[in-house]
Amino acid sequence: MIYSRTLFLFFLLKLIVFINSYSQNVTIKNINDFAPNLYEKSLTNRSFNFKNFSITFDKLAFYKKNIFYIFSLNGDEIAIYNNIDFNLENFSVGHFEWDKTGNKILLCTHGITAKKQSGLFLIDIVKKNVKEIISTTIQNEYILQISQPSWSFDSKLISYIKATRKETPLFIKNLVTGEEIQVGNPVSGNAKWLNHSLALLYRNLVPPYNTPKPPDAYLWYYNYETRENKQLISEKIPDIEIEIMENDSLFLVKTQKGVLIYQLNGKINNVIQDDGGVDYKFSPDGKFLTYLLPVVNDQSIIRQYLILLNLKTDEKIKYSVSTDINNYKWLNNSMIVLIK
Repeated sequence: MIYSRTLFLFFLLKLIVFINSYSQNVTIKNINDFAPNLYEKSLTNRSFNFKNFSITFDKLAFYKKNIFYIFSLNGDEIAIYNNIDFNLENFSVGHFEWDKTGNKILLCTHGITAKKQSGLFLIDIVKKNVKEIISTTIQNEYILQISQPSWSFDSKLISYIKATRKETPLFIKNLVTGEEIQVGNPVSGNAKWLNHSLALLYRNLVPPYNTPKPPDAYLWYYNYETRENKQLISEKIPDIEIEIMENDSLFLVKTQKGVLIYQLNGKINNVIQDDGGVDYKFSPDGKFLTYLLPVVNDQSIIRQYLILLNLKTDEKIKYSVSTDINNYKWLNNSMIVLIK
């Protein structure tokens, strides 16, 4: 099988961490098998922590020291906001997530006052305003925190975890009507919305929970419109990784039987050789599957590869990447973001 040259070519948006100073900068690098390192462009040299970082198809956002920085992917500064702009002076920021439009952000906060413990905010970048969706308080040491925020494809529904010391129930909230419903068992999460319907996949854990042995987890499907809630596959899924193809036809999970790709009806479509890969992702057109492959010696990663697997032919392309790479994302069919 001869690949067209365009399949080899992709851009690498590289976030480089300098350990001593905890600073990062962003560059775009064009690499392929035939002519590596053709082009490199610096986007920003501002310092930030990659854990407070999120990216869309056209924007980069990060948070540091009470400041939000938003850049376009060509390096133009779009906006800089501080906590006072969003009335968040009494909070520290946790995880945040862009919606599909790239104009709204769901933001989890951790309270630094005695009254508020955690919260969930919606930030509209275009209108430059903020709305507090959920606020929690400390009640007799019953500590409640919000985590794992995620958007439906139309930005009208969101999902999140309300975590206590004993439970992590999954909730869905309708931003139009205000309706909030709990989905699944008292311990569930890792929800992944489908890309074109108001449905999601999530891990549902079965009791008992408070035992030395971790509870068994299964993959469930929930449809908000029909309220259908069902177990999707019979295999246990000990790994939190759930990946859905852009057209919603297939999804990938790591099960006790290995790395499996399923149709949405629960039937197995592909079995992927489990060679120790992590962080599996489909390309937007569904033609390729990528994953990181660390090579470990004495519990240390000595080298690492980014694997590009052709799902039609099973042929692989292997790219050598830094051992410090810990996350990445497809932006389009020719651009990948690596976070180092």
